[in-house]
Amino acid sequence: MAEAAGAFLDALPAERRSEAAFPFASAERVKWHYLPPEMFPRGGVALRDLNAEQQAGARRLLATGLGQRGLLTAVAIMELENVIRALGQGGRFARDALEYYVSVFGTPDAQGSWGWRFEGHHLSLHFTVVAGEITVSTPTFMGTNPAEMREGPHKGQRPLGAQEDHARALAQSLTELQRGAGVIAGAAPAEIVTANRYPIETLKPAGIMASALTADQQEMLKTLIESHASLMATEIAAVRLARVFEAGLENVGFAWAGPMEPGQPHYYRVQGPGFLIEYDNTQNDANHVHAVWRDFSGDFGDDLLREHYRTDTMHMQDFATRYTAAWCSQDPESVAAFFTASGSLKINDGEPSVGRAAITEAARGFMTDFPDLAVTMDALDQKGGHYLYRWTLAGTNTGPGGTGNKVRISGYEEWTIGADGLIAGSLGHYDAADYERQLGKE
Repeated sequence: MAEAAGAFLDALPAERRSEAAFPFASAERVKWHYLPPEMFPRGGVALRDLNAEQQAGARRLLATGLGQRGLLTAVAIMELENVIRALGQGGRFARDALEYYVSVFGTPDAQGSWGWRFEGHHLSLHFTVVAGEITVSTPTFMGTNPAEMREGPHKGQRPLGAQEDHARALAQSLTELQRGAGVIAGAAPAEIVTANRYPIETLKPAGIMASALTADQQEMLKTLIESHASLMATEIAAVRLARVFEAGLENVGFAWAGPMEPGQPHYYRVQGPGFLIEYDNTQNDANHVHAVWRDFSGDFGDDLLREHYRTDTMHMQDFATRYTAAWCSQDPESVAAFFTASGSLKINDGEPSVGRAAITEAARGFMTDFPDLAVTMDALDQKGGHYLYRWTLAGTNTGPGGTGNKVRISGYEEWTIGADGLIAGSLGHYDAADYERQLGKE
């Protein structure tokens, strides 16, 4: 995967590479949707802007994340855009099989942490590598319109047919008593419930638990889960299924909504302690599928990244060194860049500065008060799941309204590190009374 991603980037001219490559900590990495690009503009480089060789490189990268069945499904989903356009059913959307975007986050490295995305209408695939290990690579969204080609040379094609058939077979196998729990509504919802929300919240359990199914029905449920997992590359599917079954199949629920006859609007959900599969086929006279696999704590590799950054002291030492340099730079935005987009900085008992704009202004205040501001890192220690960044600030208070006094004060920040490796929250403390005394403002 790292080789394919590196080769893809290397084959791009500078302009296209700048479109395709993002920092690993970029907020762009966790943006995703399955709507047409006209409704949700994509980051990355579009296939249509690449030559044949570069497009082939993008597809080689795609093939490292998907199994053979998944790759065929993805290609079919993309080609349906051209089919729909040819049939004059595209509406206001361009419908282009090359309107899919490739993005690479960080530096592809077989031993490092980085990621990539392949996305466009009805296809949103995300892969994150943490310290050389592939994660469960969610969200994974595949949709198809139409769900079944009912005319033309592709008549009978059903890219996600297996995922529909296995679920319907399980639903139809339920006894009258089991349906009381397993069928959650007489009508299907118009859309998958979780949409593109991130972070995703654990849904309230619904449906019938596998522990209430017969042995044969449990096998049907396993087959259904595997039909979704098997779209991924073999190694990724194995990790995904291991997580499901290690948590216990008996803890997985199956829910159906809508009629059970083929051709009718329907929806189903498979939910375990850590994962969710949603499938909805209601639009266009029940011929338009949206299907997604989410991890409640692992989307975009969040769980593994949090643990990685919590324990990777070498990375955090480098991070803290660069953070210290940012405070010495007289560039307040460079300080804010070390925080997540919604990160917070609270100093002593003051009101927290929330978001990068507010943190920029907080840093600007110190830099304005002390034009010769110099910050040194005294130590970086782990404290449970947090880091204690100990610092010393020195400078002359010659900013507007300053006293002209020299100040030297020590303190610390307690960091909570987010899944992107940036500071999600910082609680800072220093001796305010001593600070005021040194300023001469007692």
